[in-house]
Amino acid sequence: MHKPERNRIRFVFHDSIVAQELPFNATYGDVARSWAEVASQHYSNPLAVDVRMTRPRRPHARMHAAAMASG
Repeated sequence: MHKPERNRIRFVFHDSIVAQELPFNATYGDVARSWAEVASQHYSNPLAVDVRMTRPRRPHARMHAAAMASG
């Protein structure tokens, strides 16, 4: 079974990795706030930042494409 994807951001530091979930409709502002929060707790900037965002699924897109092809 496919596990639903979630929006998340992961910060890699010299001594640890910190991961946080982001809202479904996350903006660059949300990413910046997460970065500021985590950096202030670690007193340094991360070595790497990995942001994973999912696209909203369009359940009717396949049906629309099929209707356009047949009609």
